[in-house]
Amino acid sequence: MRGGLHFNGQFRNSTDLRAELQRLPEQFRHAVEQEEDTLVKLFDELFDHRRFTGRSGTFFAYEGLGSIYWHMVSKLALAVVENFFRAVDEDETPETIERLRDHFQAVRAGIGAEKTPEEYGAFPSDPYSHTPENSGVKQPGMTGQVKEDLLSRFAEIGAHVNDGTLRFRFELFDTDELLTEARDFTYYNVAGERQTIGIPRDSFAFTICQVPVICQVADGNRIVVTQSNSESTSSDGLQLDRSVSESIFARDGQVSEILCYFRPE
Repeated sequence: MRGGLHFNGQFRNSTDLRAELQRLPEQFRHAVEQEEDTLVKLFDELFDHRRFTGRSGTFFAYEGLGSIYWHMVSKLALAVVENFFRAVDEDETPETIERLRDHFQAVRAGIGAEKTPEEYGAFPSDPYSHTPENSGVKQPGMTGQVKEDLLSRFAEIGAHVNDGTLRFRFELFDTDELLTEARDFTYYNVAGERQTIGIPRDSFAFTICQVPVICQVADGNRIVVTQSNSESTSSDGLQLDRSVSESIFARDGQVSEILCYFRPE
């Protein structure tokens, strides 16, 4: 391919490489005797896997050539998200911002949450850590990915924390995710009670610390906070004050719902 030479993706370490060289037909015996040590040295210098794999010391399953190291893809996605919002805040050119958006979409397409169980080898969001003997997947589990995937997803759908306060930003949100028709949204509140609320079209919903947040397209930016006593307060803009933010983070049950009207970017 493209005039290059590649080591076999099944070689986990130089021992595998030596074993395969010894299995070559007799006609290659002289060449193996002359070149084996040189090839092994090249393999070790090229991959240097003992330095980077940490616990395993060799390529182990998910760390091997040709496999997708899911956790590292999640780390990359989060890094692109962080740089996207930094570019927005620092008034980078629209071209730069759009390229970062495109990069994020491309990276996200590679993480486990975007894969089918058949592609992934297991249910993609199953929070396992190590591979049971009867499983086909090799420890990409959510214990490592969950931090980066949740952080990047919350940032993507608009939830950000700045100096201890909750704010909403939709520069990275894909409006194709908006509901095309009204639907029910079911969640569990801070008391562990199952709740269902209606969500209109041109909106979407999620929870933060078990408080439902309904985000709806509008002509301007405004937030309505509903307390547990059914009283509501409205404010312009997309940032909550510190007291409301702290109440949500504390899960004290004082805030029952947030309605966020936003103008798409």
